[in-house]
Amino acid sequence: MKLTDQQIDTMERVELIDALQSAKNTILQLIKYRNSIDAADQELTAIQNQAAKMLMGFSRSAFITAGVIGFILGLIIGKFAVGLFFGALVVIGLKIMDKRADPKRDAAAKAYIDQNYPPAAARKKELEQAYKEFRATDEVYNASLLVPKDYFDPDALDSILTLLKNRRAKNLSEALNTYETALHQQRVESLGHEQLAVSVEGVIAQQRTANATEDTARSNRVIAQNTRDIAHNTRDIARNTRDIANTNREIASSARSIAASQRAQALSAAAIASSAQAMASNKTNIHVEVKNEIY
Repeated sequence: MKLTDQQIDTMERVELIDALQSAKNTILQLIKYRNSIDAADQELTAIQNQAAKMLMGFSRSAFITAGVIGFILGLIIGKFAVGLFFGALVVIGLKIMDKRADPKRDAAAKAYIDQNYPPAAARKKELEQAYKEFRATDEVYNASLLVPKDYFDPDALDSILTLLKNRRAKNLSEALNTYETALHQQRVESLGHEQLAVSVEGVIAQQRTANATEDTARSNRVIAQNTRDIAHNTRDIARNTRDIANTNREIASSARSIAASQRAQALSAAAIASSAQAMASNKTNIHVEVKNEIY
């Protein structure tokens, strides 16, 4: 028997609980039909996919693998050209076998479709017909009239039934309002949790940023100290370079002084030698004069 809006408005709590429980069972049955039809659809798709696989011949990778094996065998017993010949021969042979197998594959796929597709299609058609007939029943009409569209769900009805059974509502309107209030509270709490999580993540991100900034500052300080040390060492090197240059200049000056002294000594020695030569020459002249005087 079909319900009316007036009957629904005048239902007592216990009667309303029974009606809502019946509506819940009706909704569950509708869902069961819908799931069964979807499963039948999937079965038909699986049958078609399996038939398509049965029609497929050797894959491209199979031809490549066969060619490589033939090429390797040819290399083992001969040379490169022999390997190419054997590889091509194996591929050609595989293609011939694949072509000859086409009629057998076609027949097998057709037999598979003929055996499995019609029964599966018939089951789907039966389910769709039963679903259509069930949707036309008073049970579905009463459920759709009693339960508003936004609550036409087993989980929602469970919550509404709990409110009525626990006497937190006397009629359907009170139960729906209480249910909406509870949903709103859950959404607020969920939003609060989400905001809290976002806030915590923000604090963690800020702490990570602060840590990274501190690490960067520490690294910059170390780099600055190293730069100052390098500059100090550079000044020391420049100072030492200048000292070495001054020492080299002093050594060069000393070398020049020594060279001048050596030149002076050489001139003195030359003068002494010249004097000695003059003395020897004078001695010779004296000897000659003496000799002449005697003779």
